[in-house]
Amino acid sequence: MAEIFVSYRRGDSAGHTGRLVDSLERHFGLDAVFQDVQSIGAGRRWDDVIRDGVRACRVLIVVIGRDWLEAAQDGSRRIDDPGDHLRCEITAGLGRDIPVIPVLVDGAQMPRAEQLPDDLKPLVRWQAHELSDSRWDYDTGRLLRMIESAAGLTPVGSRPQPLPASRTGPGRRRAVIAAVTTVTIAAVIWFVWPTPSYEAVSPTPSIDDTASAPASKASDIAPAQFDGDWYDEEAAHWGIRVEQDNVEINHTAAGTGTAIGYAQGKVSDRMISFDYVVMVPEEPRLKGQLVMSDDGTRLTGVLTDLVNGGNMRVVLHRRTP
Repeated sequence: MAEIFVSYRRGDSAGHTGRLVDSLERHFGLDAVFQDVQSIGAGRRWDDVIRDGVRACRVLIVVIGRDWLEAAQDGSRRIDDPGDHLRCEITAGLGRDIPVIPVLVDGAQMPRAEQLPDDLKPLVRWQAHELSDSRWDYDTGRLLRMIESAAGLTPVGSRPQPLPASRTGPGRRRAVIAAVTTVTIAAVIWFVWPTPSYEAVSPTPSIDDTASAPASKASDIAPAQFDGDWYDEEAAHWGIRVEQDNVEINHTAAGTGTAIGYAQGKVSDRMISFDYVVMVPEEPRLKGQLVMSDDGTRLTGVLTDLVNGGNMRVVLHRRTP
């Protein structure tokens, strides 16, 4: 059975849900996602299939649009009907020891507990995630990483040995984190380990780097083009995307594509300043800066651990076709 069950109301969010399901299937595989339209075969009772799907999934995604709560039939709210299929899906998921992720689309707000039937009130205790049309790729990327962390799922092509079926809940998450690649673990340790004696690093080139290099003429300086694929000294991938002066960075392990961290920030001239989040449950937060070399092929900078005070030097090289 599918590991991700997507609950939604067709008249409320079919378009956004279809777009989300496309992203989930590309990331986790076609068989990993349950959506009623394409997951119920002819000749099968839809209520049986949905019940079995919720019972078997490892994470329940509840897509909430602007009409999710007030959708009506025969003059009354559909969600107040104990037999409403959406209500049945969610209550079944809330009764299991699995993550439930409310996903807000089309500018929807999370319902308040007093607006919901008693068996749906526990839904408000789960942290909601918003998918904005203007930031769809970034917001969807964050959701995919949340699912990986919360439910112990891995992307297609980078899956470790399957965990025993009896492992659930927090124990499964710990096991998945322990099973990620050596490169990922090493990278995370570098980022979050306290380094009070670690020498502060400047994001600008060192004296030794510049002493032997001739001064660059203005005409020799390449335009500051940050967009593209970069790699660090550990061969990990840094995907940088820029829109106007906003920047998004996705940091993944070499070979496996396992998420190490992500960042958002701003571009100013030849420098990126950003907030970086390491993809472990505690989500340590760091500040970073990257400065582009004159020839446009290298980014040099630093990551600063705001909690432990340590610094890490970062050198990225542009990946060429």
